[in-house]
Amino acid sequence: MSTYILNGRRVTRDLTLETLDELLLTVERGAGAARQVVTAVRFDGVDDPSFRARARRGDRLRSLGSVELTTMSGADVIASCIQTALTGLRSLARVSHTLAEDCRRGNMTAAREHGADLVTSLRVLAALAVAIRQASELVDDDDSAKAELEDVIADLRGTTTALAGALASNDAEALAEILEHQVAASLPQWTSVLGGLAPAHAGLTSQAAA
Repeated sequence: MSTYILNGRRVTRDLTLETLDELLLTVERGAGAARQVVTAVRFDGVDDPSFRARARRGDRLRSLGSVELTTMSGADVIASCIQTALTGLRSLARVSHTLAEDCRRGNMTAAREHGADLVTSLRVLAALAVAIRQASELVDDDDSAKAELEDVIADLRGTTTALAGALASNDAEALAEILEHQVAASLPQWTSVLGGLAPAHAGLTSQAAA
């Protein structure tokens, strides 16, 4: 591989770069809100979501065919993740209410269906929160905000584990308790932490574009 595509533009590879990891580090150079973050990699035209996996990052560039990279500024990545997470939290509130009603009525068939969707949604939200935390480390140093985000990540993971366990045991009462107390009590906090991050990172996005 002597060239690669970066945001639609063909770039000649620095021949001192030998691995995918070295290429990613080169492309992601920078500091603050304007720092670029690789958000997608395509090998021979095929998206590979695992491009950051340790084994993948060690791939030798000379053995690869076509490589296409897409980047966004760190601030834009954070803003996008925050908005997606906030939308997910609004949906989570509705699904939780419906699922709790199913449990109270003893409708475990519907509860299992909705519960599986809810567990998936919580896992996605936890992954988004992790992505926000990782991107935040690139563009700002607000340790208090990061600590609050860590609490949200831990809560999301703990709630996911509890729900998955109750579903596996077909425990309608435990499911209802988790939904009506643990999830209902946590949603305002999760929304507040993520919503509080949005204005700050909207400002960073403006700085990056300036």
